[in-house]
Amino acid sequence: MIKKFTLLTIFISLFISSTFGQMTRIYGKTENAAGYVISLKTYADYFSMTEQLLTESVVHEDGSFELTADLESIKLCILVIGFQRSEIYLEPGKTYHLSIRYNKKNEQITFVNKAYLDYNFVDLPLTDLNYQIGDFNSKTNDFLVKNFDRIYKRRDKKVIREFSDEIYQYYKNPTAYLKNYIDFRIASIAYSSGLKDRLAIQKDYFQDEFIFYENDEYAQFFHELFDKYLMKPNQYFEVQQLRTEIFRSADLELIFSILNNDPLLKDQELKELVFVKGLYELYFVPYSNKDALLFLIDELGQKTSFPNIEKIALNLQQQLNYLQEGTEFPEYFIEEINPSLDKEMLVEKLLFFNFFTVPCADCVREMDSIASLHERYSKDVVFISIALNVDKSEIEKLIKTKNYSWEIIRAKHPFKLAETYKIKSLPAYFLIDSKRKILLNPALVPWRGFSPSFKSVLKY
Repeated sequence: MIKKFTLLTIFISLFISSTFGQMTRIYGKTENAAGYVISLKTYADYFSMTEQLLTESVVHEDGSFELTADLESIKLCILVIGFQRSEIYLEPGKTYHLSIRYNKKNEQITFVNKAYLDYNFVDLPLTDLNYQIGDFNSKTNDFLVKNFDRIYKRRDKKVIREFSDEIYQYYKNPTAYLKNYIDFRIASIAYSSGLKDRLAIQKDYFQDEFIFYENDEYAQFFHELFDKYLMKPNQYFEVQQLRTEIFRSADLELIFSILNNDPLLKDQELKELVFVKGLYELYFVPYSNKDALLFLIDELGQKTSFPNIEKIALNLQQQLNYLQEGTEFPEYFIEEINPSLDKEMLVEKLLFFNFFTVPCADCVREMDSIASLHERYSKDVVFISIALNVDKSEIEKLIKTKNYSWEIIRAKHPFKLAETYKIKSLPAYFLIDSKRKILLNPALVPWRGFSPSFKSVLKY
């Protein structure tokens, strides 16, 4: 009786752990980041690469911080301070001690390229997944450099087998995550070098095989193998015919009947994963029928019997709809506006607003163009300029020197604003209608003729 009760208790414990996850802790100290927000994010899935926030906290005055997250499985996560970020593998129930160096000099340039957040582990065992994957990638890169001719010119299959044997001899009894990571990195080398064709890859890695949604290297190899699948010539079906059916929002069963001709896609789940990835890629092709693509992504998400496909379809749909013309405008910036501004005025008029910074030659030069627009259209349009990473004194100096008369404010939360509005470079412009729907994103820059756009919208 006692044994049965003990076994039942263990089973319940394991069930709760696997269902609700285990608390993972990250703590340590940062340099030059006191008062900044440190965030921990992860990818909602490795196919849409949609980022989701797990937790965040403010770095204390002494540079210390602590983050905790409830994880159900191993996750490739992202540590973020400002615009600087770096990836880290986290395992459920583990504790990680970090030393982070934040570089304030990189705060401006990262609007274009996100800078690396420099960190080191403190007292982390060499058996940790972060070290093992880093070590494996280093060995693999060295192998590729030393054997480039044998792999890519002579197509020597023996060298791949030797490397694979050597790696698995070195990493004896690897965890499931590490083994899959190694398997698909080696598969990627064999495929990209031409040592294995698609059919061979199919037999070894995809035919009647599990889809490793939770492994980032599997997803990387998947993206490589099926890159632009719906755009490239295919020996098993006519690609142009398939695209024609897609752009007229054909029935999914008809589209799948065409894809079934590819022997690699006999498995329904794999076929749907390839298809939804291909729809996303087609969305960015000039003159594609974006409405049809969004319709099919939505339909697949609703009709699929695979939860992971449903999640990926939803994430892709949200990505493609976010900040697009005709969609709701996220009014986070309202919190930044001067309290003395008449908020009712924002409801009655169009809103033209821009993000800028100083120093930025293009930003400052185009402010003069905005001044001309403001003088002409201020009766029908509210103009707001938001400065990111600019001292208050710099804004006051700019307004006084140029005698600008519209609302120019300093962002209290510049990193959050930049993330909310997906700002990749400065200056950035938006035009919003009176119902808070996006009219133009990005709006035309003033000096390239934004006045005609105003005339078109305002009918004068």
